Parts: sequence; C-alpha cells; structure tokens
Amino acid sequence: MESKIDVKGPSLNRIQDATLKQLQQLYLKAEATGQSLEINDHVFENQLNKDVINEALVSLIVVRNLSFSAVEWPEFHALCQALNPKANTVIPSSHSTISTRILEAFQSHKDVVRKKLQSALGHIHLSMDIWTSPNRKLLLGITGDFIECEDVRHTKVLLALRPVRGHSGQDQFHTLLPVLQEYGVVRKIGACIGDGSGTNDTLSRAIQDHLCTEEDFEWKAVEWRTRCLGHIFNRVIHTFLFQKLTSEELESYDHLDEEEELADNEGIAAKFRELGPLGKLHNILIYSRSNDVLIQEFVKLATRLIPLDNRTRWNSWHTCLLVALLYSSAIDAFTKAHWEKLEKDFITPQEWKRLALIKDFLAPFHRATLSTEGHKASLDSVLFTMDILLRWFQVSLVRSPCFFCSLKL
Repeated sequence: MESKIDVKGPSLNRIQDATLKQLQQLYLKAEATGQSLEINDHVFENQLNKDVINEALVSLIVVRNLSFSAVEWPEFHALCQALNPKANTVIPSSHSTISTRILEAFQSHKDVVRKKLQSALGHIHLSMDIWTSPNRKLLLGITGDFIECEDVRHTKVLLALRPVRGHSGQDQFHTLLPVLQEYGVVRKIGACIGDGSGTNDTLSRAIQDHLCTEEDFEWKAVEWRTRCLGHIFNRVIHTFLFQKLTSEELESYDHLDEEEELADNEGIAAKFRELGPLGKLHNILIYSRSNDVLIQEFVKLATRLIPLDNRTRWNSWHTCLLVALLYSSAIDAFTKAHWEKLEKDFITPQEWKRLALIKDFLAPFHRATLSTEGHKASLDSVLFTMDILLRWFQVSLVRSPCFFCSLKL
C-alpha cells in the first residue's frame, strides 16, 4: 500500500525535531514544484543494510577526522533521511554510540589482519619508527610486510601506533612485544627495518634475547637488523653538508615550534653561519618564522613561505633550495628590510650561485630516495642506485673541483 512520507514520531528529541523541520521544508518545496512524493515504505526499509551503513559511517568519521558529534547534527540526519526516510532507524543520534561502533569496527578488522598474519607464507618483516604527535606524544609506528596465503601476494599492514615511553631500544621493545603477542606472530618475525640509530640495534638485541630465552627460538639480530636506505641517504647528505656542526647543534632542526627562541640565539646562528650560504639561508628562514608579523611580511614579499630544512626530514635541504632559489629576490628584500638583525646573513649573488650548485648536486639523492622507497624497491635496484650515487660524487668532483671548497667544508 502506497502512502505519503510520514516523518512524524510519537516522541522526538532535539535532533529529531530539528531534522523534522528541515525535512518538512524540503518536502514543501518539492510539492510546490509538482514532484510526486508517493513511495512505498517497505521499499526504503529493504534498502537499509545496517552493517554496510555502520561501516560507511565509521569510515566517514575516522578517515575525514570528523567529530563524533557529527551524528548529532540535524543537517546530517536531514541529508540521510532525504536519501532514505527510514534512515533514522539505523543512524545513531548520540556521539557516545560512535566510539563504541568505531571500537567494534577496529576489533573486526583487527581479527581479519590477525588471521592473515598467522597464515602468512614465510616471515613477517617489521618496519618501525617513532613519530612525535602535535601534542608532543611519542608514538611507535609498526608495520608488517608479508605474503598472503590465499592470494600469494605481498601485503603491507599497519599493525599498531602505540605510545612509547622513550626512544631507547628497550622502551621500543616493551611497546612492540605486546603487539606481536596480540597478533600471535612472535615466532614469525623476519627482518626488522629501522633507521641507523643505535637504539634500533638495542631493540634488535632485545628481540633476540626474548626469542631465545622465552620462545626457545633462534633469531640473530646481526642478520635480521636492516637499515632504511632513505635514512642512509639522509645521513650521507648531512655528513657532507654539516661537518662543522655537532649532533647537539643539529638538534635545533627538530624544534620547528620554537623558531622565536632560535631566532634570538646568536650562538646557534653564528654556528650555522660558518656553513656559508647554507647556514645563512637557514638563519633567515628561522627569523622569518619567529613571529606572526614577520611571517605575514615575508609572505607578502614572496607570496608563500620557504620550506624549512630539517635534519630528520629526508631531502628537506633540496626542497628548501628548490623553492628558495625561485624566490631569491624576495629573500634579499626581506633581509635588507631587517638589516640590523640579518646583516651577517645577507646572501651575495656569488653565494646564490653556490646554493644553485648545491641544489643540483642534491637532486640525484632526491630521485634516489623516491625510486628506492616503498614495497616495490628490490635489492638489485638498491645496489644499482648506490652505484649511481657513487658515480655522481666522482663526476661532480671532476666537473667542479672547487665544489667542496664552495661549502667551506
């Protein structure tokens, strides 16, 4: 039996009442244009799949980083019920319900991953790195690479993103072990991939000791510890560029939220200035970010900010130089406008030529990082790339024997 859409209910809460008013306005407009509103309620009900709707709703909120209170927006419910008048029977209207559904969805997907990992062909190779969140929390990211049993294909999964007490190898191990135990794959560990930090050596030895003593399983840290090639490239570049800076002085790169403090630290600025034009450019960019007024002034001159170099962000110097050379006139104008503060950091035309030379030298390293990252990189491509870079060093010395001297190294 067909009937008009009935959006009334016996008792309406605040959200339902606001939704009803919006829907009534939509239906009145539709009727005024002569559109037919005759429908069959059973047709709409049959089109509602609760599991599919829950999955879609959770995915929307999590992937787009929406507030859980999105399900309390009358506009959201008006949209859902405009698409299907019976949607209010399956769409929640309380934010507390969303956290429960997200947890349920997470556990469901985690069970799928667990089964795939436990039935994997061969070892599960781990990649780990510590990430600092915007609120300064340390998080250990753990991914796994393995060959699926059913499809016999390479698969990468994010196993966990867990809080970690510190950067030490033992702290990482105490965070990693419960994750492996939850998935039931402690004895399936293969290679452990990380950067060149000594803490990852400690982590590998901790894994070895645990497997030997607690699992009676042989796993040799020396053989299974694998270093990230991108990090190796990054270390090579920084050794090449920053021989005159200690590791403590280079740590100023990491404090991107403390530009104002760095801008007032003449000791750090003087040390970077010893690097020549690279250090001068670094000091100018730090100063241009030291407060909102200077940021706006710089953007007015250059129409944008220049990417800031960072010792832990791969290819950051290449990216910085690539943009800085395009806006060299704006950088010079900014320097002259703040001559009292930046006189010692003024970059001469000859020094801009040196920066262009450095940018060209760094370009192959940028390409090498891109070509050897990701799961498609193979051992032969890695070895070939390293041979190319060694050859690039030799060619650069032949073409420009004063190149290293130009960096004041």
